[in-house]
Amino acid sequence: MKNKITLFIVSFVFTFAITSCKDKAPATPPVQNIKVVKVLQKDVPIYEEFVGQIYGKLDIPIRARVEGYLEKIHFKEGARVQKGTLLYTIDAKPFLEEVAAKKSQVAEAQTVLAQAESDLRRIKPLVEMDAISQRELDMAQAKRDAAQASLEAAHADLNLAEINLGYTKIYAPITGIIGKTEADAGEFVGRNPNPVILNTISNISSV
Repeated sequence: MKNKITLFIVSFVFTFAITSCKDKAPATPPVQNIKVVKVLQKDVPIYEEFVGQIYGKLDIPIRARVEGYLEKIHFKEGARVQKGTLLYTIDAKPFLEEVAAKKSQVAEAQTVLAQAESDLRRIKPLVEMDAISQRELDMAQAKRDAAQASLEAAHADLNLAEINLGYTKIYAPITGIIGKTEADAGEFVGRNPNPVILNTISNISSV
């Protein structure tokens, strides 16, 4: 009897569950809000960044053409300078002394030449009178020619000394922007290991 009652209850519950499942309608999913965009076809620029350097139309290195102690700097770094502007001054005392020594050599050579020419003028008439030999005339002429050559060499040495003296003042070769100086006042320049290039002037009218 007890088993029959249990079986009846199980059958009832199963039948009710089936009936409930058949009667219940399936749930409708909620409407989803979806964003829609219109696709367009066009060229899209691509930008990239790089590290680089800009150079002027003309970049002229400034060099010391003679050796010496840098005495003074006459410009402000990064400033615009005009062609012919004085940039650096190198100690000129040794070069002034060199010029003075070469002038002395020129004067000495001029004296020797004057003496040789005087001797030659004195000997020529004597040769014509057969008072002295042709050999003495030739020697006098050679001495005069040697004195002339010595004077020309002395003048050349003096010119070189004056050119080197002029190099103690360094001027801007072009108009442009001058950069950072590679040597300070008091440094010995014009010879390694000191900087051979003292600075650079850039013409930035175009880059």
